[in-house]
Amino acid sequence: MTTRVAKAVVEYPTMDTSLADLRLQISNIHAFRSEEHVDQWCERTWMARGATMTVEQCWRLSQWWYPERLAPNWHRRDAAEKQALFAEVGLTEPFWLLPSQ
Repeated sequence: MTTRVAKAVVEYPTMDTSLADLRLQISNIHAFRSEEHVDQWCERTWMARGATMTVEQCWRLSQWWYPERLAPNWHRRDAAEKQALFAEVGLTEPFWLLPSQ
């Protein structure tokens, strides 16, 4: 038996790097069947369209972002490390450019 995975995208609403809107950012990350469904949802909900990534990109990003979060020696990644990761998973559009610290 083969499992077929539908082509899907994950929409990220904003790249606000402040922690003030972190809950809002996280609560507005959604999975959609296609780019067209992202557009329809944004129009219906009056939400500004952010950027999309594939499910594979999202998975690769999360594997790097979270694995050692609870380790005693964990440290927050700096902007250069984050930018390098975005590039590594193919997130190179202007939306993904972080302000330099």
